[in-house]
Amino acid sequence: MNSSLRTKKDVERHVADTLSRLNSENEKNLRGFTFARLFFQVKDYEAARKYLSSFLSVRDNHAPAHRLMAQICEAINNPENALQSYKRSLELDPHQIDIVLKICELYCQLSVDHETARYWADRADQLFPHNEIVFKLRECIVSAEGEPNHQELENLILSELAYQEEFGPNLDSQFYVHYLAALDRLIFLTLAEPHSFTCENGKKQYSVNDAAAVLLIFDQLLKKVNEKDIKETFWIDFIHYMKGQLYFYMTSLLLKRVKMDQGNRKEAFRFSAGLALVCYTYKPLNMFPEMWFMKLEDNQQAFIYFLQQGTLRTSFIGHAIINMCKEDESKWLQKLKIEVCIPQVKERIYNRVFSSVIQKDKLSTSYFISDSTFENCSLEFPSELNLKEYDKKAYQLCADSLHHLIWLEMQCDSVGDSEFNISEVFKGLQYSNKIYRKEVANIADALCSKHHVSWWKSAYGLHNCTIKEKLGDHRRVLQHGLEVIRGVGNHGIEVQLVAHLAQKFANKADLLKKVLQQRAIHYWNITLGMLEKMSDGQTLKVPKEQIFSGLNKTLSKNEMKELQEAGHLYIAVYYMDSDKLDEAAEILSKISNPYGSYYLASILQKMASQEENSNTKAILLNKAKSSLLDTMDRIKDDKSHPLNKEIYIILEDIENEFAAELSVNNSQSGDDLEEADSPDAALSYNSSLYVTPSSHKSVRHSTPRPSSKFFNSKSRIESNNEVSHKHFEPSPERLDAQIRALTLNQDTVSKTLLEQQKALVEQQKTFQKRFNELLRNNKNHFQKLINLQLIH
Repeated sequence: MNSSLRTKKDVERHVADTLSRLNSENEKNLRGFTFARLFFQVKDYEAARKYLSSFLSVRDNHAPAHRLMAQICEAINNPENALQSYKRSLELDPHQIDIVLKICELYCQLSVDHETARYWADRADQLFPHNEIVFKLRECIVSAEGEPNHQELENLILSELAYQEEFGPNLDSQFYVHYLAALDRLIFLTLAEPHSFTCENGKKQYSVNDAAAVLLIFDQLLKKVNEKDIKETFWIDFIHYMKGQLYFYMTSLLLKRVKMDQGNRKEAFRFSAGLALVCYTYKPLNMFPEMWFMKLEDNQQAFIYFLQQGTLRTSFIGHAIINMCKEDESKWLQKLKIEVCIPQVKERIYNRVFSSVIQKDKLSTSYFISDSTFENCSLEFPSELNLKEYDKKAYQLCADSLHHLIWLEMQCDSVGDSEFNISEVFKGLQYSNKIYRKEVANIADALCSKHHVSWWKSAYGLHNCTIKEKLGDHRRVLQHGLEVIRGVGNHGIEVQLVAHLAQKFANKADLLKKVLQQRAIHYWNITLGMLEKMSDGQTLKVPKEQIFSGLNKTLSKNEMKELQEAGHLYIAVYYMDSDKLDEAAEILSKISNPYGSYYLASILQKMASQEENSNTKAILLNKAKSSLLDTMDRIKDDKSHPLNKEIYIILEDIENEFAAELSVNNSQSGDDLEEADSPDAALSYNSSLYVTPSSHKSVRHSTPRPSSKFFNSKSRIESNNEVSHKHFEPSPERLDAQIRALTLNQDTVSKTLLEQQKALVEQQKTFQKRFNELLRNNKNHFQKLINLQLIH
């Protein structure tokens, strides 16, 4: 480029000056190629294309001009026109062999038919064997739209790797990073169960032998890579991660062979335990503070992936170790150190892992055989605190996999921190503590159905905006799943699972948010509605495709009753907390559970404290005492029942309050109490309340007061027989309380009678005194009248 033409203005001035000296239009067009190169160099591509087009209008057979036009089209992001210009330039001058590579590079960006792309790839391969651009084009051809040809892609990669091996001494660290990372992923895919990932071809199910074959290549390559004298700072951390992966896959492979009943089970468990403990020593390194990591450009994302996978591996293998240990931890570690992690056992482990692909000549080039870490490292048992930290990261990394999330939740119980006991929900899930939990997540049996996986992926993908296609379908899947989970319409969930959800929300309601209590009420109402239909002999409708398929277990009458009472009790307590005493009392009066009568007594006592009328207050206290006596009868056979410690305190309070009310107005209270025990004195019962267990609607009064059932013991007992209440023999505690109550009543009545008798005596004395005074006054008046008559 002319040193004086460095800017666009300089070029424009030069072009204008040159054109002013030319008279012929043909001469101006012929200068267009020169002008185009000048404008291209200062990046004014539109002006360059304009002058180059004028040149080509008179010199269409000029190969360099077509090449320049292709470069201009590339610069303005027009690969289609660039491709045509390159082809025309190559047609005019076939000696420009570098253009063949440019054409292949452009075909990698464009969607073309396979035959055309394969023609140019073959032509370029003859000129530039094993060129990176040619390999990329062939890779695009194999994995283009439609069904990808996995076998052809595998052959392509293997041929390229075989060629690269010829240049082993010249290979840099990047080759081995990518090679080991590819093998790492391939082992994972061949070893894992199909439900652990998305299998694209669906035509081939990989066997344990396939995984062993790839793992053998990984083991051989790791030894070769470990001996490389590579100076890059990241290399040590990279090799550290890959060593941990080798022990992780060897552990997984042995456990999978056990699962498939291949070989001696006891020996395989001992070997896998030793491998797992060595694997646990390869904890992920925190690379983020390191300066070398911050300076990485091309491989930074790859090393972030290695760090994440190392964290995930440590979480999985840590739980597997905990589940393997069934004795004292220190003794177990010492036993494995002496019996398994020794040089004499190494070859036996190697033979067990690679039994299907073992080759004698491979022993000398095996990293596992040559690695002294297996016998020299200090074995460490996973601590609960450290494992929780790894689990937190694992939950984040597995957020899109429902299978892995459930597996992690199941392991929480092995460290004594299970907030969600999954075995209580999926009671039909077949697994053994001795086998199943020793498996890492990727080789474990499916923990959820295809419907669950589909719904979870839709929900997670829409939440994170990672789904770009078929949004309508994913929204429908999400909506249907939400309706099922919320129990809307024909949800098809078994009543046991709905009741379990209600209990779980109820347990967490106090610890978390109030909204969980509302959700618990929602599920209990659904449960009670389903139980009522089942009690009436109705069949629950089930959709054709159930998201949550149950066990099809028929509930017994006792099981149904227990669930109904649990639901009614929770709803009643909710009403108590909401100060809806009438509604709570109505529900509790139907429950034969000890807590039902105990809470009913508490409600009646609270109602009595709010009542101003002395007679009504005494009636409520008497009913409260009766409920507590019922509670005593219900727990008489369970001396360890929690209510045994509380019931006497509230009973004493109620008796004291009741005695106080009797002393205020004994005669009137006695009449009212008599009347309260009479069925004829009962008020009419509002039968519109609680028609079905699923429609508990609150009916508030201006002043809290009990319903008519609380004034009629006989009618309540009769109605309770309809809900299968059990008749309890009076407990000694109840009889003792009744005797004390009778004694207290007798003492109170005697004291009241004595006070009334004394008052009557005093009153009679007063009347006698007034009568005597009246007689004296009358006598005096009579004497005065007589005296007046005598005078006259």
